[in-house]
Amino acid sequence: MRMEDKPLSRKEERLLVYLLLMERRDRYNKGSESYRNYEYYIDIVINGIEGKYDEIFEQIHHMDEGISKKVSEEVEIILRMYHCIETSFEFLSHSDQQYLRKKYIIDFAGFRSDVKGEHKYLSYYRFLKKHEQKKLPRVIENPDIDIETYRKMLLKFKDFDIPKVGIPTYITKQQLIELFSVQDDNRGLQRSGNNQRPHHL
Repeated sequence: MRMEDKPLSRKEERLLVYLLLMERRDRYNKGSESYRNYEYYIDIVINGIEGKYDEIFEQIHHMDEGISKKVSEEVEIILRMYHCIETSFEFLSHSDQQYLRKKYIIDFAGFRSDVKGEHKYLSYYRFLKKHEQKKLPRVIENPDIDIETYRKMLLKFKDFDIPKVGIPTYITKQQLIELFSVQDDNRGLQRSGNNQRPHHL
């Protein structure tokens, strides 16, 4: 029998389930109901309480297919856009910087742990951050910014004919304003909708 054909032992199975539950738990804010639920499932696995295993299987039966190439590519272009924004911002005068900061959300806001549709984006961002595979933009968490805001910004960003000065790319003040202007509609919609909840990176 080849090594790869050897079935997992019960101990190895428990370890894999434990690791899966830990990863899923960390998608939520510590102290939230979802976080506490996963703590409960983790305790079941740690203690090997077989009579409670069905509860775990009910919880994870919808295991996702992982992080798709589409998600990782979208995260990377969002991060490239914000790297460009940071570089471009340094070229502005102090008064222009103050004006834009007063009117718009300038810094990268991360991805939302309280929005299910952003979990895979957050997981991939955490992967990049953990392994330091690239220089990441600084993060100032803000619940007014979500994945749809990033996508609207990307539509404009992709249309820019971006010049280069040496290695860093940059865009003009007017192009920055065009990028940030998509935030106005989103902020109005979100303030009239759901309560703002913090997200977790």
